Amino acid sequence: MIVPIRYPCQRTHIQRDDFVGPDHGWHGDDPHHHHNHATTSGSWWKGALDEVGIPHTTMRDGAPNGYGIFTFSGNQYSIRFKAARRPADYQMNIFAPWEVASTESGNTDVIVNIFGGTKRSTVEIRLGEDAAWKPMTHTPQQDPYYKALKARDDANHFERKLHTALREAMKSELKEESELPQRGRVINGPAKSTHIWQAKLPVDAPKGTHVIYVRTTDMFGQTFTGRRIIRVQ
Repeated sequence: MIVPIRYPCQRTHIQRDDFVGPDHGWHGDDPHHHHNHATTSGSWWKGALDEVGIPHTTMRDGAPNGYGIFTFSGNQYSIRFKAARRPADYQMNIFAPWEVASTESGNTDVIVNIFGGTKRSTVEIRLGEDAAWKPMTHTPQQDPYYKALKARDDANHFERKLHTALREAMKSELKEESELPQRGRVINGPAKSTHIWQAKLPVDAPKGTHVIYVRTTDMFGQTFTGRRIIRVQ
């Protein structure tokens, strides 16, 4: 059975999962899983170019461009997200300050974007290898990493316009247009991400350099981990 769901254009090129019920015409025993997958072109192939001329093309929900690996067994299935040009275990971004005062650790948020996460995922955090795992809260919001990326892109907008004018002026001086310097296209504004979790650091965390560990298990039973360094002053 096909269940029609209307998504406005702004919801394209993002990773999103919905569980459809009677409000959308689905009356099955369990909610119908609707998976809106990330695109291989990411954010319309936009963003700053890397050393080989490929844009980062991070999508507006903070997920990298990529594809899905779908596995079927009878009427059962699982989905695993694969970020383009990244290792298979790259499944999340952990956003936290690089340094924090020990007296402020309990007020410091750690925000994690689990690229293939859904509201059925469990996400846990701990500071250091010996600490107990604690649950993180599912908190859909704009991805802070992408917001910072967009702010840097906007700051370079004037430079981008000058660069475009320079390209036009240089065309008559060069034999081939391919010899012109390349620039990435400006990225779009951030969108609300449905796969973000949040938690506070422990109160009065001990001074020193620590590792933030994050562990998630998705709705298919697949477990992924991530980590990030932080220094407590």
